[in-house]
Amino acid sequence: MTTPRATSSQAEELGATIAGLKSRLNQIESAFGFGDAPVGSIVLYISNTPPSNWSLCNGGTITNGRLLYPELWAVLPSGFKSGDNIVKPNIASSGTPAIYRIIRLI
Repeated sequence: MTTPRATSSQAEELGATIAGLKSRLNQIESAFGFGDAPVGSIVLYISNTPPSNWSLCNGGTITNGRLLYPELWAVLPSGFKSGDNIVKPNIASSGTPAIYRIIRLI
């Protein structure tokens, strides 16, 4: 059995749809003030899927964070740095429904 492949026009249409969605997401983020938050800001968020340029505060490590997010690196206290990696704060979600904390990366 072969996997169906998209035609070039379908691929272009999908690309345009994705670009439109990204543009709309940026508009929504700006409307809610996320675009004004400084790098390193931690805010409450209702979903465990953060918007672009944000990451969950789940204690995870961002490998090569110093190179990937130099603006964030510059404002982070030393406790969140390990070599060239960024160790995100571990702030558990709370309540029902869960409320998550996210940090602005760029």
